[in-house]
Amino acid sequence: AFAQEDAQVTDKASTPQVAAQLVASVNAVIPGSEIYLGVNQQIIPHWHTYWVNPGDSGNATTINWTLPDGATASDIIWPAPGRFSMGPITNYAYENNVTLLSKVSVPASLSPGETFTAQADVEWLVCAEECIPQQVKLALSLPVVASAAEAGAGSPLIDESLARVPVQSPWLVKAAQSAIDSETGQGKLRLNIEVPPEQIPQIKDIWFYPYD
Repeated sequence: AFAQEDAQVTDKASTPQVAAQLVASVNAVIPGSEIYLGVNQQIIPHWHTYWVNPGDSGNATTINWTLPDGATASDIIWPAPGRFSMGPITNYAYENNVTLLSKVSVPASLSPGETFTAQADVEWLVCAEECIPQQVKLALSLPVVASAAEAGAGSPLIDESLARVPVQSPWLVKAAQSAIDSETGQGKLRLNIEVPPEQIPQIKDIWFYPYD
């Protein structure tokens, strides 16, 4: 595990495998607004961290927020992961670069001139042939301003991550589960996806990623 002392907490922290940074969708916050905060992971080659459902092994990254009174953060908004298979084991994970997002409400009670400080305690499992649990503490302070014109554009990593978040299927998908086998305790899940015939040549790959 890897941690920093509170006195040295900044928006960046690194382990040998992962460089983490806390980023925001704005450069300054407006009282009563909603913003995105994101934990960006830059992961060295051949290593990966995990999606909300890690698959057959692994652990999902967790973010524990410490925010000003009255502020709230959503659960993690997960970009679509990659798929890693080794023998019978399949994992859903991220390599190279990912930003895990949370939507954060800024208290209306804040006043321009004050500071909005968010702290994130982040834990992840990073794996290649071996797996290493790691923990970092990140903090980001943003000035409070009165108008959107002063809020600024924030980090481009936020929009890049939003573009990777899954969207609702454009096709009708029906799921049906067979009866559970009394001996194995397992059933089969059948997915029927209704795709217009003219769109079938456009499909490169279809894969079912169970969120749970």
